[in-house]
Amino acid sequence: MPDTKYLFWIWALGLLLFLILVIVEFMRKSDHFYYRIIALSGCVLSLMGIVLKPAFPEKIQRKNLIILTDNYSQKVLDSLQRYSASQVVRWDSLSVDLSRFDKFHLLGAGIPVYDLWQMKDKSVRYVPAELPEGITRIKYASYITAGESVILQGEYRQSEANHVKLILNGPSGKKMDSTSVSISGTTQFLLKGPSFATGELLYTLEVRDTTSLLSSETVPVVAQAPTVMNVFIINDYPTFETRSLKQLLVSEGHKVTVRNKVTQDRYSYEYYNTRARQIDRLTSGLLQAVHVIIIDFDSFKGLTDSEYQELHRQMTEAGLALFIQPDEAMFHSGLERLPFSFSKADSKETVLKVNDEPLSVPTYSYRPVMKLGVEAITNFSTFPVFFFHHSGRGKIGSALLTKTYQIGLQGDTISYNRIWNTVFDRLLADVNEAIELDRQMVYENEPLQVFWFSKDEKPFEVKYRQELLPPIQTALIPEQWSSQLWPDKKGWDELVFIRDSLRRYSFYVHDAADWKTVRQFERINANIRAFGAFTKLSESIKKKDEVTEQIPIEPIWFYLIFLGCAGYLWIEPKF
Repeated sequence: MPDTKYLFWIWALGLLLFLILVIVEFMRKSDHFYYRIIALSGCVLSLMGIVLKPAFPEKIQRKNLIILTDNYSQKVLDSLQRYSASQVVRWDSLSVDLSRFDKFHLLGAGIPVYDLWQMKDKSVRYVPAELPEGITRIKYASYITAGESVILQGEYRQSEANHVKLILNGPSGKKMDSTSVSISGTTQFLLKGPSFATGELLYTLEVRDTTSLLSSETVPVVAQAPTVMNVFIINDYPTFETRSLKQLLVSEGHKVTVRNKVTQDRYSYEYYNTRARQIDRLTSGLLQAVHVIIIDFDSFKGLTDSEYQELHRQMTEAGLALFIQPDEAMFHSGLERLPFSFSKADSKETVLKVNDEPLSVPTYSYRPVMKLGVEAITNFSTFPVFFFHHSGRGKIGSALLTKTYQIGLQGDTISYNRIWNTVFDRLLADVNEAIELDRQMVYENEPLQVFWFSKDEKPFEVKYRQELLPPIQTALIPEQWSSQLWPDKKGWDELVFIRDSLRRYSFYVHDAADWKTVRQFERINANIRAFGAFTKLSESIKKKDEVTEQIPIEPIWFYLIFLGCAGYLWIEPKF
């Protein structure tokens, strides 16, 4: 049908044409005047029909497809088939063309996350399976330093108040830690186990009831030899915060140099586990030997342009980590070289959860804007008390917390050390972060996305099983490259890459049946986020799968009417 704004003019022209023809016929004074008027009406109306393409409403049955996934409800399937004539398929053996269908009913645990793109922009009604019972969430560090504890945090879900025991066993099979669950619903748990050796270690997490083993899952961990950091601390003046950080770093054997400003051009120095040297300016030679720079905001603001440019180059190319100690002025400075922006907040205190214990810590009354490239360190709180920005291979970070040294003064040095060790681990772009995987749990015969950072036009090569991975540059982050692979064998696997030397990144490939309840729980929630969930079954299935569509009248009928009427007008005068 033509654009509605032209309808008036089309009808007006048709009416004008009809009036002109009626006047002509009136002047002819034909004996068959009324018959000719009827024929003229037919001609004009048929022409209007050809131009306007009229249609009539018709109810049609939609083409529906029912997709079954793991743990679907047979009752739901029977109800759907009763109210809707739909084709039924299983997702894991899908062999139909999805574009042939108008609407989809998805039943069960849902589509794998890596396949959700296939249902994008489609009409999907998702009826989820019941949430699984057992371990539904698990979180731990895949890479640790030898001597650190392996810490597992997770959730266990059960519908009845059964007594079960969760046991963490070490690589040798020896029991490391355990906890019990005896209430219904979801229970959070925390398990710890020491690491003594270096290398690829396999812990196990068992779930037992009073009589039998319910499940046993593999917990792969790579324990690395301790890395000694070279840390440079720059302050306008000594502070309690810097003093506590310095004591922590020195106690762990790191090389620490502290520079405090005395006057405009004079500095005092402190050296720990490293040789003494005077450092008046940040130069390329100095920064190449440093892993972490801790600097207060006044000193950061006072860097010369050449010092900042060299600092930024070392972050981007060499993976240097920079941490800015905040003050009130930082949050409203608007400094161009600062990659963060902030909004005002009411809270002056937050609660961190460290070692499974709540810890109240004072904060500045601001909140970072989580724009592109900015990430929060959420190990201890969902509130972004620590945050950082990617700068090529390196990172620049800061915090909302203030007076964290008071945690140590109150005698809780374990929590203080863990907070700051976590921050430095996340900031450092070391060998573990040269390559990143899109998820912690890797499963056989499922796609795995690999990311790495390089500012060069041609990034460093990454190989998997002697085959070079084709790099794809990320549009929004030019320094980030990615590729996809399909691990097909359970056990330890590795990526090999050459940056400044030959290096290996180890990861563990789980069997498709491993961590079944965790995977199912994650999949159900991912599908709910993608499609929503029909919890009221009657509303989902008892609506008739009919739609009203406008069916256009075939134009051949208007051509036939026009030919018939025009033929009569031509033949009539001859009789």
